[in-house]
Amino acid sequence: MAAESWILNGVDDIHVPQDQRTMFITFSQGYPITEGVLRDFFVGSYGEDCIEEIYMQRVAPNKQSMFARVIFRSPSTIDAILDGMERTRITINGRQIYVRRYIKKRNGSPPPPPPGAAGASIS
Repeated sequence: MAAESWILNGVDDIHVPQDQRTMFITFSQGYPITEGVLRDFFVGSYGEDCIEEIYMQRVAPNKQSMFARVIFRSPSTIDAILDGMERTRITINGRQIYVRRYIKKRNGSPPPPPPGAAGASIS
C-alpha cells in the first residue's frame, strides 16, 4: 500500500489506544532481524512517520531477539500490512517475519506489590 495510507483522514491517530496500534512480530531462529532493519522496512513501505516505537525482546549479548512489538501512529497501518488477514508472513532481506495484531495479556490476578510494600516478599 502507498506510504500515505497510514493517514487516511489527514490526521494522526495517536489518540487511539496503543494496544490498537501495536503489532506483534516474531522472527525465525537463525535469521536475526535488527531493530534498524525492521524500522527501515516499515518506514520504506508505509512512510517516514509511521512508527511511534519499536520494542525488541531483551536478550543477552550475542543472542537473537525472537520477537518485537511495533507501535504505529495509526491503526490503519496495521490494516494495510495485514490486508484483511489475521496474521501474515513478510520477507525482509530474504528473512521471514510473522506479524499479527498485538493482544495484551489479560491476567485475572492483580500484579504483585512493589518490593518493600506491605505484604511483599523480597527474595
